[in-house]
Amino acid sequence: MQLTANSLLLKALTDFNVREKLVAELSLTSEDLGDACFYKWIMAFWLGSSVSRSLLLQAFRSEVLPVIPYLDLGYYCLLTIERHRSLLDSKSSASHVLYLVAARFLLYYNTHFSSLREAPKVFFYPLILAFDELSITSDSLPFEREMYKSAKTHCLGFLAQMMRATDRTELLPLPPQPFFVNFGKPVSYWARLRQQIVRAVASGPLSTLPFSEGSEEMSSLLVYKFLLPAHDGVVLEGVHMRQRETHRDVTVLVLIGKVQTEHLQLSRVRYGLPEFFKAEVVFINHRNFSLHSSKRAESLNDIALDIVTFAKHTLSRGKSVVLYGMCAGAAPMILAAERLMQQKIPFKLIVDRFADRYTSFFDYKTIKRHGHLMEGYTNGLIRPFYLHALFPLSVITFLAYWFVLLAFFIGRVPSRFDTIINQIPVTDLLIFQARGPKTHRLVCFDKPETGADTPKMLSVVTPNVVDALIYPEHDLRHSAKARREANKFLLKSLKRYALTLSAFFEPHQITHAVFQRFAIFFDACLQCISNEKLTTPVVDDCRMQPYDIHTVGLPLLATRHNVPLSRFIHGFYSRPAHASVQTIKGLDAALQERVKAAFLASLPEKAPEVIHRFSAVFYVFFNTLENHADYIGNMADRLTFTGEQNIAVIIEELHAISQQPCHSEHNIACETHTP
Repeated sequence: MQLTANSLLLKALTDFNVREKLVAELSLTSEDLGDACFYKWIMAFWLGSSVSRSLLLQAFRSEVLPVIPYLDLGYYCLLTIERHRSLLDSKSSASHVLYLVAARFLLYYNTHFSSLREAPKVFFYPLILAFDELSITSDSLPFEREMYKSAKTHCLGFLAQMMRATDRTELLPLPPQPFFVNFGKPVSYWARLRQQIVRAVASGPLSTLPFSEGSEEMSSLLVYKFLLPAHDGVVLEGVHMRQRETHRDVTVLVLIGKVQTEHLQLSRVRYGLPEFFKAEVVFINHRNFSLHSSKRAESLNDIALDIVTFAKHTLSRGKSVVLYGMCAGAAPMILAAERLMQQKIPFKLIVDRFADRYTSFFDYKTIKRHGHLMEGYTNGLIRPFYLHALFPLSVITFLAYWFVLLAFFIGRVPSRFDTIINQIPVTDLLIFQARGPKTHRLVCFDKPETGADTPKMLSVVTPNVVDALIYPEHDLRHSAKARREANKFLLKSLKRYALTLSAFFEPHQITHAVFQRFAIFFDACLQCISNEKLTTPVVDDCRMQPYDIHTVGLPLLATRHNVPLSRFIHGFYSRPAHASVQTIKGLDAALQERVKAAFLASLPEKAPEVIHRFSAVFYVFFNTLENHADYIGNMADRLTFTGEQNIAVIIEELHAISQQPCHSEHNIACETHTP
């Protein structure tokens, strides 16, 4: 009996697409199947899906704990082989020998899996024998010999530790540190410096973890990790999540902050995102996060190209691509979006709480504001900025501003992101900003020297929810203000035209109501734009200090006008069965003439000035709708998904009214003045 076909297993070692399908199939096995599920999840784990280890500990904890060090050992050995093979030519002798070593180990487990609990050490004998029996050819290059020797040394070192372990000397789990040394060709000092700068900007100081932290419930999800080769051969990792019984046609590629997917910081929101986005979710471990990566990024462009690789992989699966980047994770997503535009690859981009440039985080206004927020409202007192405890630190940070600029120049970090943002079509872009509604607050000043017994109180208007790390003028959403204001002016104009026309049609109750609904629709569009400002579900007006939500997970936040945030985002990237733009373009000249004729027939007196005013507003309204049908249609689709307004229903009612005879019971004025 075998867990899977040997031929499929061998092919999975060389073809990452085959491996992903095999890992997904193994991970989909229900835990109700007992031992079959237990052994298949172990196979998925050894094929690179480290998240399967968490699944095993949740579902089979008592069975897994005695053998978990051996499972980790098998994973580390195969990981070491994979990393070295990624640096070698696939046709080289060293790569082929390492492939055979991994194949012998997995094929033996595929056939003898049932004895794992009784004799776990036996499964590693094929590895030891393979390294002993197989050797690379004599004509191999020195670099290939070095790679093979390195892989062999690491694996046999782990196996030697295992063989020395007895019942009295327990085999401890192995740390991941031995794997994060620089393999391959030596790099220059400047290249290493650029790697460190990019690591500080995009990856942060946290160490790379081999396995997921936390113990969230994942029974309703299909979760597995898959491997993906980048444009230069570096092996990337993606953690795929979706509802077990649900297939979606949209995949959201997620990069949150400078945090690896496995870290505990993401545990609160990690497994809730598939339901929140109503889509399949892929957490990206780019080359600075991937355990299988043998090379670090020398620029943000390297990470952006990694994201492009994931986007193309998603499209090859027939899925639509949505890029979601939060804080520091937004920068590579924006750069990736620029490359997708250049290659004419469709996508949607969601930028969550990011600045227009990296240097904005070190701007004087940002530092000063952060000091006020962190210190100024302590104990309800507003103090001069130079008296704050954080002032010396702020001065040091400000003086380091030019040093940061120099580091960004050396690391080839892009200076501006606002220029890229303004190139992306507004229908493909959604930018969130942490900014709650402004409220009156009572704050107090220090006692004056002349000496009143109580401090002075002052009522100020401040937002109750803020982003302490981004000054409002430096928020990326502020960079798109010109386009946003133009769209708001368009919507306000259409709303005004609709209200004017509804006043003209006041004798016609149904037609009057239709144009009133047009006005309500455009007002809902304006609210939709305002909903890009994030706040908390419950606003606490009694707080003395504004609440900083920069690090709060998206599922825990709300929109300005209380539209569920999940539904709001879903409406942004979902594709409706019938696009509203086609309905808007159905407002042809014939329909307009019928509606106009109904109005003229209802006039008690043919006043030229009334007809002129009506005609001017009437044609401007419909011409504006026609000229901006794509944008209005996109907003209409979003509102349809949020359940607020449906412009198709409004236009259908207008069609129905225009086709009614003049003596209709709904048109009393027309009936009265018909000869």
